[in-house]
Amino acid sequence: MKATALPAAIDSARSSDLTSLLSAFDFHPLTRVVFGPGSLAKLGELVRELGGSRVLLVTDPGLEAAGHPQRAIASLGAAGLEVFVYDGVEENPTEHHVAEGLSLAKAQRIDFLVAIGGGSSMDCARITRASGKQPSRCSLPWLCRRPPGPAVRLNPMH
Repeated sequence: MKATALPAAIDSARSSDLTSLLSAFDFHPLTRVVFGPGSLAKLGELVRELGGSRVLLVTDPGLEAAGHPQRAIASLGAAGLEVFVYDGVEENPTEHHVAEGLSLAKAQRIDFLVAIGGGSSMDCARITRASGKQPSRCSLPWLCRRPPGPAVRLNPMH
């Protein structure tokens, strides 16, 4: 990877202006990063490409009110995927939130997780996924045999 100096303008730019200074990119090292205008619209295509068909979208009420999950649901639906929403995540999620997510994943036979939000939604989705892959700690046998598959985490920017 080549290091490139950033323009001096970035130092004085506000974070909301940073997006306009960067070119869109699709960065795919060990973890794939898709960035740029219209990236959320590509979500359904990306999840389908990664093998998802029954998606649990994990988010919080604040982002739900802002409309970001609805845009994700539209993209996932347009790709022919079934989407189920867990929007009960609160700041600093607890085992309670993970248990709710796991319960919904089990009931709907989820094979893919998408997190929309900041740290709390992403943490909850990550731990929900990991909990389903830990047979010794899993009280939900179905998830232990067939845990949710890959996950995509999104942090919407205005």
